[in-house]
Amino acid sequence: MKRLVLLATMFSLSLTLPQTLGAMPSVHAAGPARGHGYETTTGSVPGQGLRSVRRLVPLGTSHQTNASGSILLALELELPASAFPPGSYLYEEHEDTASQADNSRFSSLHVSTYADLGMQGGWFQYYTTQISDGLFDLAYLGSFYSSNDAAKRAFDDVRNNPTFANGTACNFGEQCYQDYIGAVFSDGEYRGVLQVIQSSNALMEVMSLVPAADLPSRQTEILANVNRVSAAFVQDIAAAAPTAVPTATRAPSTSTPTSTATPQPAATHTPVPTATATPTSTPASTPIPLFVSVHLAHRSVASGKKQTISVTTLSNAGVTVVVTFPDGTKVHRTGTADAGGHYAWSFKQPAGHTRAAKRTAGVLVTATNGSAASARANASYTIG
Repeated sequence: MKRLVLLATMFSLSLTLPQTLGAMPSVHAAGPARGHGYETTTGSVPGQGLRSVRRLVPLGTSHQTNASGSILLALELELPASAFPPGSYLYEEHEDTASQADNSRFSSLHVSTYADLGMQGGWFQYYTTQISDGLFDLAYLGSFYSSNDAAKRAFDDVRNNPTFANGTACNFGEQCYQDYIGAVFSDGEYRGVLQVIQSSNALMEVMSLVPAADLPSRQTEILANVNRVSAAFVQDIAAAAPTAVPTATRAPSTSTPTSTATPQPAATHTPVPTATATPTSTPASTPIPLFVSVHLAHRSVASGKKQTISVTTLSNAGVTVVVTFPDGTKVHRTGTADAGGHYAWSFKQPAGHTRAAKRTAGVLVTATNGSAASARANASYTIG
């Protein structure tokens, strides 16, 4: 059992989340680069993070594979920027170990430590927006485990935490839990929504917090933001899952009845052929055949540095990118090309996936246009 953190402030509310979400209003386009301390692995702006009061507390009732599983690498849990509120800025993002997660605010959601639960790796992203009286935060932690059952135990560790006894189920992934939560930062009390999802061998924990006085007016927007991240997480896990190849089943043979010719009545007169005008042919436009090309921003990428894969194909074509590292580990990303036929994916090169005699990563891009047709392109880069 993990040592509990002493609460400096306790509070609770009896609230109900709205049944129907309204349109999410736009948020500020930019703000000063300041944020709260959700993790202690990297420093936060002085005066914004409050380490001594890390524990999150509920605010009342809310609404709403095998040994490897789908996720094999922390990088697969990174969510695209489009999963986060429009106009918010990325304050912090990095790969997480179990020990780092145990030193974060997310650890207070659990009874056991992430290390004891068997967390094998994770990815942390924190986006925020400056508002008139503070910050509009959204923090995400995705983690993966040795199996689906291990991820379920990590989910149950939150769900069965007596501190979070009043939350309710929600509708994402294999299991979903939601509750109101609160935290204290140096700039005051914050309140918001927590959502925890288990899907395959991965766990998602996301929280969105605003200054306490803003919760009644912003709770619909908060929930919409949390659901936006949750939907992206579930889609990410589904994309990483291996595609099952259906086994062809031979249909049982059936006897084909022999057709019997039916005699036609004899013609009583000889028909006179009628001349038919030959229609003028209208030339049909020839569809552009499916194609795909790939461009890498860097031919050599050091561990921890960003690589960008740019794809050109037909407008609105489906795109799948698979990167195979020298040790055989693969990461996947799927998406759709825009109206101009462009698609791009950026990621940070993870460490520890090279071999002494092999440092080349392979990139395979597949484009589909909704039919059985597909096109592929290959590229490679060196991990320096």
